[in-house]
Amino acid sequence: MALGVNQPMKFPMVQMHIGKVPKIPKALHVSFLAADFVNDVLTLDLSLYDFSRDLDFIQSIYIDNAANAVRCRVHFDASEQHVNILGQRQGYFPVICPKPGKCHVHIVGGGIGDIYFLNVLVGPTDWAAAP
Repeated sequence: MALGVNQPMKFPMVQMHIGKVPKIPKALHVSFLAADFVNDVLTLDLSLYDFSRDLDFIQSIYIDNAANAVRCRVHFDASEQHVNILGQRQGYFPVICPKPGKCHVHIVGGGIGDIYFLNVLVGPTDWAAAP
């Protein structure tokens, strides 16, 4: 018998927030240029940002590698995670980074692009940049 036919529908419980608005996920945007790289690596010390006020957990990153013909690799020291994205692509990638520390962006020959560190979980997806 199909659910809802001759039996009551069951709906999931919805948490209500009365009087206090829940914390809204935030993002940290970092733009980089070829001149920022030293030996093909750009090191970002995320611990320098006030994450207690702005962003206390990184769950996903968005990488815009559209302007580069080569692969971009992002490495997180704390979790030992690596995220790779091919050249001329953009995408979202899930990561686990509860205590943001150092993050390294590797692009052979340096590069131009953007990374957004997000406090919201986004499934992995990437796409070719528009010509």
